[in-house]
Formats: sequence, C-alpha cells, structure tokens
Amino acid sequence: MIGQRKLIIAELKSPAVFGEMGCVGQCMYQCSAQATEPSLIRVISRKDLDRLLEQQPQIARRLLDLVSERFVHVLLDLESTSFQQLMPRLAKLLMENSEGDRVRNLTHKEIAERLRVYRESATTALGEMRKAGIIAIERKNIRILDRTRLERAARE
Repeated sequence: MIGQRKLIIAELKSPAVFGEMGCVGQCMYQCSAQATEPSLIRVISRKDLDRLLEQQPQIARRLLDLVSERFVHVLLDLESTSFQQLMPRLAKLLMENSEGDRVRNLTHKEIAERLRVYRESATTALGEMRKAGIIAIERKNIRILDRTRLERAARE
C-alpha cells in the first residue's frame, strides 16, 4: 500500500502460501496481506526454511514452482494493464467474480484497485455498461443482465 493506494497482486484461496519472497529473495520489500475471513496463519523464519530445504530438497522445487507461477501471473497482469483497454478488463473481472448472474460484495473502489485504475475510471466504465443494459448496479452488488454482451466485451 502506497499512501491510500493499494496494489492487489493476488487473491489466494485456502490453503495458500504467501510472503515467500521474504524468505528466498536477497532483499526485503514492503508488502502486506489481508484475510477476508477468519484464517489460521503460520510463519516460518528464513533460518528454519533453510534447514527444511536442506532436509527436504523436493520442497525447494515446489517453492521455486510457486515463485515462478506468481511471477508469470504478475507479468500477464502487467501486460493486460499495459495493453488492454479498461472495458474488456472490467468485463473479465465481473465474469470471474460472478456467481450466476450476480457479482457480490465488490465496491467501485475495490474494482478500481483490482484493475489498477482510479475509482472514477471504474465508476465511469461501470456506468457505461449499465447504460448499455449489460449490468444493473446496486450497493456492493452487480447484476449481469446480458452475459453474451459481457463476454463479447471481455474479448475486445
């Protein structure tokens, strides 16, 4: 988080590993995680991890795979935010987070953070989709009215 701005790198599902770069990287960087539901968190020190990796080398391979997966995800996300227009990115986000014809518990601010845009830009794009009859907007709830057009928008 930089000031009041937040950069969301990933949303993890349980069970998950995060913060691995602090143990395997050569430098520290400022990052944080936020649980969205009650969670059990375990912490391992770099010293304990080094000892574990010496005793169980197959864990090193899995950790390398995890870091590689995260890096590829960040690169694909960077490519998307650099070269793809906002409307297709918004359409994809809505489809990925929909349960049937509803996207629940996403504020305009959270949508903007996930898309790496200003809140006003996300609100304008949502408004355009609403005016086009693709979605209906309610408080922390978006109803998909025309999934076919939403899917088409995601491919543009």
